[in-house]
Amino acid sequence: AAHESLCSSAATVTILTLFLCACFLSLGAKSFASATAIREANVQATQFLRAKAVGNLPIAVSDQHAFMSLFYYAPRDIGSRLIYLADPGKALSRLGHNSVEKGALALLKPWFHLPIEEYDPFLASGQDFFVFGDSGHFLNWLLPDLIASCRQLELSGQNDASLLFLVNPGNGC
Repeated sequence: AAHESLCSSAATVTILTLFLCACFLSLGAKSFASATAIREANVQATQFLRAKAVGNLPIAVSDQHAFMSLFYYAPRDIGSRLIYLADPGKALSRLGHNSVEKGALALLKPWFHLPIEEYDPFLASGQDFFVFGDSGHFLNWLLPDLIASCRQLELSGQNDASLLFLVNPGNGC
């Protein structure tokens, strides 16, 4: 089509073809680099959690994207401890939307059998747990809510922008 529309100019068609091939290869290289960076970040997070989240306590990941990535790629010893705590009401009040939380409870938990727990019943169990995530992430409502509700949080470590806290869910106020 390019050949016909460019009046049979072989040089122009060749240049256009090479340009399109270069664009395709560039996008492929960027995609590969992005996938490699995600894999490396997950490996680093897994090593960090092995070293700092000692014991067998659950590890609540504070944002759903990080949870899905870690849960999918983490080795069994860490992946089996990962959970996501969902609460549409708290997400709506802290973030202004709750579609991620509703989707987690209505789709991801029942259809894909992911370890997604409802926030209030999980805290009511009184079980200690870890929270892992970037405190500045735009979907992180969990850490601010734990702090505002006077839960006892003890910093266990930092991995780049992500923090790991040991949480005692008993009311600290």
